[in-house]
Amino acid sequence: MYEKKHLILEYPHSAVLYLRHNNDTPDNMTVIIKTPGGEISYKVPVIKMQKYSLEEIFKKNLLFLIPFYIFNYEKEFPLMENGNENFQKAEKEFITIIKQLNNICLGGEISEYTKSMLLDMSNIVIESLAVKYEKIKKGIGGIIGGKVLDYEAKTIFRSGREEGMKNGMVYAYYEMNLQTNEIARKVNLTEEEVLEIIRKKDMQ
Repeated sequence: MYEKKHLILEYPHSAVLYLRHNNDTPDNMTVIIKTPGGEISYKVPVIKMQKYSLEEIFKKNLLFLIPFYIFNYEKEFPLMENGNENFQKAEKEFITIIKQLNNICLGGEISEYTKSMLLDMSNIVIESLAVKYEKIKKGIGGIIGGKVLDYEAKTIFRSGREEGMKNGMVYAYYEMNLQTNEIARKVNLTEEEVLEIIRKKDMQ
């Protein structure tokens, strides 16, 4: 922004993300900017991935953390590979992640593209982080990659879309003055179903 003799540069809010941390990891870091006119500094918060639960991530809308959520289990990988209880817990949590993302996508809070990007990035992180752990890659990675479950929200979305398309086709044929028995044959419905769709459309 330019104001008379001043050029004002506004920096966005920022933070530092630590995927791994220990007792020495600070809660804040100082950013120092060196300019020809001198130095300026300010503090930014440190986000410690392993301190965020799945509930917090969705409640606080920190969706950018989802691809790195597998880091919360990293120390347990050797045991998880042998099928301990944390493996089942991780599977359930990643199923929850997908259901939650589907729900907020259906609700219009995020786009289909954003949801797909978050899941694709999650799968890439899992593939890289668990490169030595085949069971984790296939199990958790398979869930994220959509190879294990046909998720409820996805099914609802698909069936709703298909129903909407069929309804639209029925009414389009009706507007073309086709007989209801012929419409039924074209859209693979019963004549009673076709009549019900037309009736509901006429009432709108």
